[in-house]
Amino acid sequence: MAPFAECELVLHRIHLEFRLMKILKH
Repeated sequence: MAPFAECELVLHRIHLEFRLMKILKH
């Protein structure tokens, strides 16, 4: 697996978690 792809996955996961927290705080 390329490092770039792994970085992309991590960023995607962080983005999803951020959205989840935003929804929960609302």
